[in-house]
Amino acid sequence: WVQGLLVTKVGPATGVLQGIDDLPELRGLPAATFCTCDVAPRGTLRVLAERLGDRGAGVVGGFAFKRKKSLRHVPAYVDAVLPALRAASTAATA
Repeated sequence: WVQGLLVTKVGPATGVLQGIDDLPELRGLPAATFCTCDVAPRGTLRVLAERLGDRGAGVVGGFAFKRKKSLRHVPAYVDAVLPALRAASTAATA
């Protein structure tokens, strides 16, 4: 979930960045990001990708789901991100 005021101070919800920081070193493992929001995620996906990158992940994509219209976009996101995750995983283990 994204938290913040309507258009300012928007970012990952409390605890999300700490959760990423608490992950072990990801050593090139592929990752994908997503967030939910009511209006706009602003830089949330970028912040998540950067923080995962700091842990060593290779971020292959991200998507912001609007809370009231999310479910219809999930299959397309999964269809898009799974091949990218598989390709990145294969490249990381080669």
